Amino acid sequence: MSVLAFIPVKNCERWLGGFLPQLEALEDMGQIIFSYGESQDNTLDFIKQFRKISKHPVKIKADPDMGVVYSSAQIGLLYSDLQRVIRENPENFPETHIALLDSDVMRMPPNMLKRLKSYKKPIVAPYIWTLFHGEPCPLFYDTMVFRKDGFRFHPFDPPLNDGKLLEVDSVGTVFVVEKQCFLDVPYGDPYPHMKFCNEAREKGYTVWADPRTPVYHVDLIRFGSFHHELDVIKALVRKEQDALKYADATPYIRNDGGVSTPYELGAEYHRLYTVGTIR
Repeated sequence: MSVLAFIPVKNCERWLGGFLPQLEALEDMGQIIFSYGESQDNTLDFIKQFRKISKHPVKIKADPDMGVVYSSAQIGLLYSDLQRVIRENPENFPETHIALLDSDVMRMPPNMLKRLKSYKKPIVAPYIWTLFHGEPCPLFYDTMVFRKDGFRFHPFDPPLNDGKLLEVDSVGTVFVVEKQCFLDVPYGDPYPHMKFCNEAREKGYTVWADPRTPVYHVDLIRFGSFHHELDVIKALVRKEQDALKYADATPYIRNDGGVSTPYELGAEYHRLYTVGTIR
C-alpha cells in the first residue's frame, strides 16, 4: 500500500537542498523516480547523492527531450511516459498510488502521503501555500490549476470548507493518484495536471483537496519574484500593458462561495501592499 513518487527535476539545485530532506521524511513512500532533464547546475549531483543516502529505492530517469526550459507540453510528455513504463512493466511498480510532486515545495508534513491516501479518493491534493521570507504565509500558491465550479482558488481567501475534504475541479503542484486512475486517464497539453483532472472527472473519477494538509511552496521572493500570479496582478495594478497578455479572465472563488474578478483581486492586492501585509 505504498506510494511511488515521481519528480521532474531540471536546473533546480537552488531548492533541492530544502526539498530532498522533506521528501525523505515522507511516510508510506515506496520508490522515488526523478525525471532528470540535462541541467546547467548541480541538479544531477544532488539527486545522485540523495540516491546514495536515501532509505527508499531511488531511480534517475534521464529525459533528454525535456527541453531547455519546462513547457506544459514537455511536462505532459513526462507523465505520459511514466504511464507507458508502468503499463509495460507492472511487476516493477507494486505501489498502489502515484504521488506527483514539484521539486520546489519546501515544507511537507511527514504524514502527507499517508493522510491523502487514507481518504480513498482517486485524486487528492494538499493545500499549497506560500513561504514569504522563509515563513509560512496565508497566500494560496497554485491559483492557476486549483479550481472549483469553474473558478480559480482565491489567493488571499481560498475555499476552506471548514477544514473538511473539498471536492474540486482540478489540482496541481503536489497530489496523490490511485494507480488505476493514473493509468486510465491520458496526460497531455495544455496545463497537463488540469487536463488530467478534467478528463478523469469525465471518466467518473473525483478530485479532492484537503485543507487540513498544508504544504508550502519555495519562497519565490528569494529569486526575484513573489507569487506566480500576483506578479501579474501587481503589473496590472501598475497598468503595465505587457501584463495583459498573461492575465486570465477566469474569476476567483472565495471561502464564502462568492467570486472576485482579476481586477477586484488587484485592488485587494493593492490594499494589502499599501498596509504592508505583503510586498
